Amino acid sequence: MLGIIKFFLDNIISITLVTLVILAALVIFTAFNPSGDIIPDASKKEIDKVVTIETYSDLNKTFDSILSNSDVCNQEQLENTCTTLNNSHCKIASCCVLRKPLHPIVTTIPALECVAGNANGPTFHSVGNNPIHTEYYYHKDTCYNDKGTCPSNKK
Repeated sequence: MLGIIKFFLDNIISITLVTLVILAALVIFTAFNPSGDIIPDASKKEIDKVVTIETYSDLNKTFDSILSNSDVCNQEQLENTCTTLNNSHCKIASCCVLRKPLHPIVTTIPALECVAGNANGPTFHSVGNNPIHTEYYYHKDTCYNDKGTCPSNKK
């Protein structure tokens, strides 16, 4: 045991220098990337996410084709199609309206819903035997006041 301690005391300077050289090499290799640049080249960045922006300019043509390819009296098919749209697309569709129903009894109706309709309002005014009164609705991005007021901060 005394031999090991004597070895370390005799070679303390050499052991310290080797340790410092190894630590310095680790720091230098960590600071530099594999290409040898201190600051990575911006042109070598990888793409994380690709965003596609769709204009939905053919939205009304889609609804026109649904109407022309089906029985015009089949409002239930149009109702089912309108319910698949999100709020912003529903507000601009020619065959759908985005309405805010007054529903004191029926609690399963959402705050805003997309349903079949036109500038005169929604096509259907009840769910089963429960009437649905409309506070206001949007058709082609215009708000119509039926039994309430249109929101002033939305168009």
